[in-house]
Amino acid sequence: MNAPKHLLRIGDLAARSGLSRHTLNHYLLLGLITEEARTPTGRRLFSPRVLGRLADIASMKPQRTLNQIRENLARRSR
Repeated sequence: MNAPKHLLRIGDLAARSGLSRHTLNHYLLLGLITEEARTPTGRRLFSPRVLGRLADIASMKPQRTLNQIRENLARRSR
Protein backbone atom coordinates (compact mmCIF):
# COMPACT_ATOMS: atom_id res chain seq x y z
CA MET A 1 0.00 0.00 0.00
CA ASN A 2 1.26 3.46 -0.80
CA ALA A 3 1.13 6.20 1.79
CA PRO A 4 -1.72 8.68 1.36
CA LYS A 5 -0.41 11.62 -0.64
CA HIS A 6 -0.64 14.05 2.27
CA LEU A 7 1.31 11.78 4.67
CA LEU A 8 5.05 11.14 4.64
CA ARG A 9 6.93 7.94 5.35
CA ILE A 10 9.96 8.23 7.59
CA GLY A 11 12.32 8.09 4.58
CA ASP A 12 10.48 10.99 2.96
CA LEU A 13 10.59 12.90 6.24
CA ALA A 14 14.32 12.25 6.52
CA ALA A 15 14.93 13.44 2.97
CA ARG A 16 12.89 16.61 3.41
CA SER A 17 14.26 17.48 6.84
CA GLY A 18 17.89 16.54 6.27
CA LEU A 19 17.83 14.41 9.42
CA SER A 20 18.67 10.73 9.56
CA ARG A 21 16.10 8.02 10.18
CA HIS A 22 18.00 7.24 13.36
CA THR A 23 17.53 10.81 14.61
CA LEU A 24 13.84 10.79 13.69
CA ASN A 25 13.33 7.48 15.50
CA HIS A 26 15.12 8.94 18.54
CA TYR A 27 12.81 11.98 18.44
CA LEU A 28 9.84 9.59 18.28
CA LEU A 29 11.05 7.71 21.36
CA LEU A 30 11.48 10.99 23.24
CA GLY A 31 8.02 12.19 22.23
CA LEU A 32 9.34 15.19 20.30
CA ILE A 33 7.42 14.13 17.20
CA THR A 34 4.47 11.81 16.72
CA GLU A 35 3.18 9.73 13.88
CA GLU A 36 -0.14 10.53 12.26
CA ALA A 37 -1.02 6.98 11.22
CA ARG A 38 0.39 3.63 10.20
CA THR A 39 0.08 1.60 7.05
CA PRO A 40 -1.51 -1.86 7.30
CA THR A 41 2.04 -3.26 7.45
CA GLY A 42 2.97 -1.02 10.38
CA ARG A 43 5.01 1.66 8.65
CA ARG A 44 4.80 5.03 10.34
CA LEU A 45 3.22 7.94 8.48
CA PHE A 46 3.75 11.58 9.37
CA SER A 47 1.86 14.76 8.70
CA PRO A 48 3.81 17.40 6.76
CA ARG A 49 3.29 19.59 9.87
CA VAL A 50 6.04 17.53 11.52
CA LEU A 51 8.51 19.40 9.28
CA GLY A 52 7.60 22.62 11.08
CA ARG A 53 8.05 20.93 14.43
CA LEU A 54 11.46 19.65 13.35
CA ALA A 55 12.41 23.21 12.39
CA ASP A 56 11.34 24.36 15.88
CA ILE A 57 13.44 21.61 17.46
CA ALA A 58 16.45 22.58 15.35
CA SER A 59 16.12 26.23 16.36
CA MET A 60 16.05 25.34 20.07
CA LYS A 61 18.72 22.64 19.96
CA PRO A 62 21.80 24.89 20.32
CA GLN A 63 20.53 26.31 23.64
CA ARG A 64 18.61 23.38 25.15
CA THR A 65 18.78 19.66 25.78
CA LEU A 66 16.28 17.40 24.03
CA ASN A 67 14.42 16.93 27.33
CA GLN A 68 14.15 20.71 27.76
CA ILE A 69 12.91 21.00 24.18
CA ARG A 70 10.26 18.33 24.85
CA GLU A 71 9.09 20.23 27.94
CA ASN A 72 9.00 23.51 26.01
CA LEU A 73 6.99 21.99 23.15
CA ALA A 74 4.59 20.38 25.62
CA ARG A 75 3.96 23.76 27.29
CA ARG A 76 3.30 25.36 23.88
CA SER A 77 0.66 22.79 22.96
CA ARG A 78 -1.40 23.25 26.13
